[in-house]
Amino acid sequence: MATIQVPTSDILVESVGPFVTGIMLQQMLMGVLVVQVYDYFRLFSKDPLRNKALVSSLLLVSIFQTVLDFYSLYRSGITYYGQFESFNTGSWALWSEIALTALVGALSQGFFLERCFVATKSWLVLAGGGIAILASLCAGISASIFWGETKKISEMSNISLSMALWLISSAVISIVTSFILITKLTLAKTEFKRTEAIITRIVSLSFTTSSLTAAVTIVEIVLYLALPNKGWHLLPFFVLGK
Repeated sequence: MATIQVPTSDILVESVGPFVTGIMLQQMLMGVLVVQVYDYFRLFSKDPLRNKALVSSLLLVSIFQTVLDFYSLYRSGITYYGQFESFNTGSWALWSEIALTALVGALSQGFFLERCFVATKSWLVLAGGGIAILASLCAGISASIFWGETKKISEMSNISLSMALWLISSAVISIVTSFILITKLTLAKTEFKRTEAIITRIVSLSFTTSSLTAAVTIVEIVLYLALPNKGWHLLPFFVLGK
């Protein structure tokens, strides 16, 4: 019979607490994402097939990520109940979290980059944004691989360089692409009220998405770098993918 390890309440609050709360918020936000995807297909039914495929891929990856995180929660809370070391060790489902979040971010950023290209007609914006998104995705994948090699949540601070590169680049890309899109759309004038309404909705969605994503990413960066040996950064960490 396995030995039941009982950590102090402080350790539980600083590790298991953010872990459970972060996954709970992620599951809730998955519902919000489904509604957003539904609104997209309803309001932009004439969008190009490539955009619809991008949004569909984003939804599928997000669902897959949500299932894996629920498995990680079930594994820690049910399968290995009371065994804190098993929680700390995690599994491949947890180690892949960074890579999946980076992939979700890349798909989302790619969607907005395409909108930026349509608005600006600038190949420089498309090429520069594409390279930045690819670099950010690679940083996220490398951070996920390094984390998998450590095999411990408590040693997540050992991948600070690749983790910081991924988080910072992701936040910058979201802000820059949204700034370009919002600026171009705000300056656009049309005599058609329906078109104006759609433009206003896109601007509002772009601002809301970029500001929330950047805010959560900044909170993650601060908590990760300021409290490297604690698990508080896991709370915004699980929310980033949604």
